[in-house]
Amino acid sequence: MINLKKTLMIIMLPVFFLLAHSTSLAVEVSQKQLLSLMEQADKPLLLDVRSAEEYAQGHIPGAINIPHTEINSRLNELLAYQHQQIVLYCRSGRRVDIATTALLKQGFSQLDHLTGDFNGWQSSDLPQVKRSVK
Repeated sequence: MINLKKTLMIIMLPVFFLLAHSTSLAVEVSQKQLLSLMEQADKPLLLDVRSAEEYAQGHIPGAINIPHTEINSRLNELLAYQHQQIVLYCRSGRRVDIATTALLKQGFSQLDHLTGDFNGWQSSDLPQVKRSVK
């Protein structure tokens, strides 16, 4: 007779391994998917978690900027989106994981990560907004 606990352990071990070794805490969204989402009436919140200076130098149209270091102190600006889709990006991905961890702890449930982040967006020559710095 097969031991039920041992069978469950054998079945669940690969799942736990994959979860523990995931490279991102959020679901990946491609540039093409994001462009499509941005055309819908029910657009996701696009959240740029880079510094204010980086944001001013160039960002994706429609993105709001809350640096990853300010997520917890500016949480009130995001509460309306707690159960809605949020697509996060930074320069290369590290800061998205930090911001995603903070948002998950606060009960945010639909967090996505732009594949390639802003570097990938720029490399693909996709639309961006630049502010002149005075």
